Amino acid sequence: MHVDDFDDTQLAAAKDRVYGLLVHPTVCVLPAALATAEVGGKSGKDLLVAYQVGVEVECKIAEAISPRHYEDGFHSTGTCGVFGGTSACADSKGWMWLTRSVRLRSRPVMQPACAKTSAR
Repeated sequence: MHVDDFDDTQLAAAKDRVYGLLVHPTVCVLPAALATAEVGGKSGKDLLVAYQVGVEVECKIAEAISPRHYEDGFHSTGTCGVFGGTSACADSKGWMWLTRSVRLRSRPVMQPACAKTSAR
């Protein structure tokens, strides 16, 4: 997905963000969630919940970090994505103590805006 440049994109809520974009959440979260769900024999519903938990965690961290993070040469998909992928795996494995605060929400805190772009 990332190679073809059809990335989902979290748009920044704060005005001081560079380019107004923060992270491509699916790149790091979906592969981790899929692999963990497959190995654990989880249902499709469990997979989707774990994916949502991972995206929530990644997007919240990306929103919380300083804009200087990107200006100094770091790409938040790689630096924040690891936390989203880890959270998805933890949720899929039933480690509720790690993902409980995210799962208790009645609606998503961040809803990534999907932007379809093509490099062609």
